[in-house]
Amino acid sequence: MSAAPHDIRDPWVGSTLAETYRIVRAIGEGGMGAVYEAEHTRLPRRFAIKVLRADYLKTGQWVERFRREAEISSQLRHPNIVEVVDYNHAGDGRPYIVMEFLQGEDLADRLTRGPLPRGEALRLLREVAGGLSVAHGRGVVHRDLKPQNIFLAQGDDGERRAKILDFGIAKLMANAGALTSENIVLGTPWYISPEQVLGQRERVDARSDLFSLAVIAYQLLLGQAPFASDSVAATLHQVAYEAPPTPRQVDSAFPEGAETVLLRALAKDQDERYDDAKHFVDALGAALEGRAPSVVTSAEPPSQVPTAPREDPIPPG
Repeated sequence: MSAAPHDIRDPWVGSTLAETYRIVRAIGEGGMGAVYEAEHTRLPRRFAIKVLRADYLKTGQWVERFRREAEISSQLRHPNIVEVVDYNHAGDGRPYIVMEFLQGEDLADRLTRGPLPRGEALRLLREVAGGLSVAHGRGVVHRDLKPQNIFLAQGDDGERRAKILDFGIAKLMANAGALTSENIVLGTPWYISPEQVLGQRERVDARSDLFSLAVIAYQLLLGQAPFASDSVAATLHQVAYEAPPTPRQVDSAFPEGAETVLLRALAKDQDERYDDAKHFVDALGAALEGRAPSVVTSAEPPSQVPTAPREDPIPPG
């Protein structure tokens, strides 16, 4: 593939990093920096390179978080997690992450064209759950799972495969570390868990990602998000304290068993949720397909509104 013309508005385009990666063009923005397409200078292979924003260099916390994203992602080898192959620093000191180059679109862009067919939605959810289970098995919680961080990659066989992106605010369950503050909400309001909204950092675990996956499942299957308001503060309040519309209130034909599964995964109390993303999606798929679930589900939907909130919601920092 030949290099794209040099873009005089972006000094990175046309440059070469470590005598190995020739920047071809800008292709998007990640959580912490710009993303570029690059060619390998000695091999016929393309990569995606994410470069930390220059203004984040002033804060060591962001540099460390960026480095940690590279380190964590490089160890999570799974077909449904984007592969990280290198990490280095450019001449100006800005760190960059080299990833596999993916062609396709993220789930958020796909949803702008309408809902996915139920079978396709279930397949996508199973793929994401598989990637999450591997991450959780390694003690890693994503903490910002959302449609923008699920990429629908076009394979050589023409099939699309879900890839989880951006472990930039991931948490190691065994060691929360000092990269977050109890007074800062990390994540995207429409998809983060109640314990994240309430600033209960010590309670964030794999079941927090499962809540986010359940929000995505609700949106995929019902065509709307369970929590949505005109303001961030109101959305955070809904996530922490208010029950979402039940699936059958949105769609009266939605299977009752699948409603029970979704509401369990969306429980405010994480102890009432499933303990594994694959268990949740397996139970959801069985209910939607009219099969007996392989995982026992609760007979009644869990309580959705905590009777005594532990803490007040914390606005995003």
